[in-house]
Amino acid sequence: MKEDLKTVAISNFMIDGSSAGDVMGGLYPKRYRAWQAATKADQAHEQFIVFYADQLNHYYRHVKYDDSRIADILVHEMSHGGPGTLDFFYTDKSLGKTLLLGDTEVSELLNLAKGSEYVDASSRLAGKDVGVLLHPPEGDILPFFDEAPGLLNADSQALVTSLLSQSVTNSPAFQANIAHLRAALKGTANKRITGPVRVNLGQGVK
Repeated sequence: MKEDLKTVAISNFMIDGSSAGDVMGGLYPKRYRAWQAATKADQAHEQFIVFYADQLNHYYRHVKYDDSRIADILVHEMSHGGPGTLDFFYTDKSLGKTLLLGDTEVSELLNLAKGSEYVDASSRLAGKDVGVLLHPPEGDILPFFDEAPGLLNADSQALVTSLLSQSVTNSPAFQANIAHLRAALKGTANKRITGPVRVNLGQGVK
């Protein structure tokens, strides 16, 4: 995915003005594979990611034009390509007025990291692929499926990438987030996390 992010260009994006609920973007796997297979000259003409203008603009305004939060969405979508991630669970990027700028609720990602026995398919943050997690199809199982299902989850990939970036751009916030995540995991031990766990993903200035 690192190499994909170096190569992808604005010309590979489609902007859709129609409404898609809360969805801000999506990746077309067949078009992504065509982009990968194309020559460098032709790659610029392959459009394989769609962004929904109204939803994305609304979110961008809410995060006070923090480009890093839009980058998180791009990483999420790109992880559906090469890494082949699925949507088991999402973070909560809801626009509640009580949250601080940059706050993201990640409890379901922590439950997923603990193991599939800790997830709840009825959660409002469950993704379209949660059924695959709880009832795997017969045949070949994806790598890490049993040991670390979080590695196959798109929002988990985006969260880790954002935290790694934050470790460089805003080290105090990164350290506070890691301490908060560790405390949440330690506090629930062998139980499911039921309360909100919030990290602040504002990147700050290096």
